[in-house]
Amino acid sequence: MKPEQKQIYYLSGASKEAANASPVLERLRKKGYEVLLALDQIDEIALQGVGKFGDFDVIDAAKENADLGELTDEEKGEAEAAKEELKATVEFLKASLGDRVDKVEVSSRLTESPSALVQPQWGMSPQMQRFMKAQAAAAGTDDMGMMGGMASNLEINPKHPVILKLKDMVGEGGAAAEAPSAGFAELVYDVAAVSSGYELTDASAFAKRVVALMELGVDGLAALVTNPPAGEAPAGEAPATTADWSGVSAGDVVGEASETVVETPDEDKPIEPEVL
Repeated sequence: MKPEQKQIYYLSGASKEAANASPVLERLRKKGYEVLLALDQIDEIALQGVGKFGDFDVIDAAKENADLGELTDEEKGEAEAAKEELKATVEFLKASLGDRVDKVEVSSRLTESPSALVQPQWGMSPQMQRFMKAQAAAAGTDDMGMMGGMASNLEINPKHPVILKLKDMVGEGGAAAEAPSAGFAELVYDVAAVSSGYELTDASAFAKRVVALMELGVDGLAALVTNPPAGEAPAGEAPATTADWSGVSAGDVVGEASETVVETPDEDKPIEPEVL
């Protein structure tokens, strides 16, 4: 370890290649810091249990509280200027993505990628989320616990052309920016999720955004936002819901105009087969 490395970092991943490709390692790699790769779930659990080794904290490199090393005075000045310049963009991303992200921040850990997802201090890594999901499925429940439901932080690279393009699209409008920016923001999040090892909740929507971008550019993304495919609600609108039949029993009249009567079979009466 280099003398200036203040923590022992680890990162979980499905494979060595996937872990090494994670954007959260970019600054650590640039500084020449060492990182342990936890490729089995038991590795991550064991490292979490260690907590501290000698004078060094053992910490997930993908957590927001990881010490990425001291910034130079020049880097500090650039970071403060970037936060001010991207203030409207950060607000727009948070408004567009809503509860999917806990917060959006200008990153100091990214040097090559446009964006990355970083876990809050008490959040779960992508590998641990998959493990907990499998455990919950085996137990016949969808409950992953409170930490499993925590949203990640979205970090953006202030020097990347993609983020600068989004900045120009958003302009000074903040959350009021038009549809192309909303579609672009979705892709920024999707790229962060995929590159950081997370599973996309809607891979089909991601594929449609990529195809729209390939076909028509940013205008294609705008069309998806304003005119979503059948079955998808426009951005900002709740999807259509199906009728709620809870509490309706046999003989109840549904709707005054239709006079439709709901009939349910008598549980005590056996169902007779129909002879064809």
